[in-house]
Amino acid sequence: MKVLVADDNQFFRRLLEVNLTQWGHQVVPCSNGTEAWKILSRQDGPQLAILDWEMPGMEGVELCQELRKLVDRPYVYIFLLTAKTRREDILKGLDSGADDYITKPFDPLELQVRMRTAIRIIKLQEDLMKSIKAL
Repeated sequence: MKVLVADDNQFFRRLLEVNLTQWGHQVVPCSNGTEAWKILSRQDGPQLAILDWEMPGMEGVELCQELRKLVDRPYVYIFLLTAKTRREDILKGLDSGADDYITKPFDPLELQVRMRTAIRIIKLQEDLMKSIKAL
C-alpha cells in the first residue's frame, strides 16, 4: 500500500521509511505539512498517512482537519505520530480527525500491527463504496 510519511525530523522519517518498505509498502516521504497536503488532497493520493504533529507549513492536526473536509476523494486513514504524550494532546489529535495516535519513540511491531488494522479498514471502505456504486 502507498503510505505518506510526513515528518520534518529526517531520522524518524527515514526510520519509518525503512520499516514500511520492509513490510511491503510504497513510501511517499515529505518533510513538511504543506508538501503532505498537496499530495494527500489529490484524488490519487495515498489512502494511508503517518503525520508528525509539529511540522513546518501545516501541522499534523491542521492537516487532519483539512483532509476531513474533503469529500471528493477516497478516505485517508491518518496516524498522528508525535512526541506529545499528554491526555489533552491525544484527545485533540483524535478529535482533529486522526484515526490513530502513536507516541515517539514508537515500537515498530506495534506500528506494524496498527498498520494491518488500518489496511483492513481501508479495504472495507473500498468494498463499501463499490457496493454503493453497484446499487
